[in-house]
Amino acid sequence: MGTRLTWTAPGELTSPGAAPSPDDGAEAADLESLVPRARRGDPAATNELMSIVQPVVANYCRLRLDGTDVRVMAARKVAAAFRWRARDRSEPRSDPPDRATPEPNEPERQALAADGHDRLTRLMSKLPGIQQEILRLRITVGMTAPEAGAILRVCPGLVRVVQHRALHELRTIIDEDDL
Repeated sequence: MGTRLTWTAPGELTSPGAAPSPDDGAEAADLESLVPRARRGDPAATNELMSIVQPVVANYCRLRLDGTDVRVMAARKVAAAFRWRARDRSEPRSDPPDRATPEPNEPERQALAADGHDRLTRLMSKLPGIQQEILRLRITVGMTAPEAGAILRVCPGLVRVVQHRALHELRTIIDEDDL
């Protein structure tokens, strides 16, 4: 193609060592025709566009990095990406598990759930009424602090403070109950 781009830094007439190209209009026309084609997924247009832009970008990076080799910077970025990927401990599976949860009709599970519910009800009854209500709205119902505050006609900050105090008091009650 023979298209040549030059980079001009802010405040400079031209980039170092680059003379204005006599066919600037042709370059603009080439880019204007290549960009839409590349956006539509034309591989030939993408390759041609990259062959035009890559040297300009590499030259710009070299100039801005004061002689630091761009490949070193790229190698460091790749190494950082591999380190990040190595820290990811999740193990995605293509097949879902056979059973998502234990069967709800298991007698043992029902007895444990009933016992846990009874114990929680007994422990919660030892809290003041506003703390009980805020814990129900925030934890059981799943409301946000502003939503719970709107229902109770208090500010969201107070909801958060009362929730914190209620959970702290509930922990103390549970510790005393386990003794």
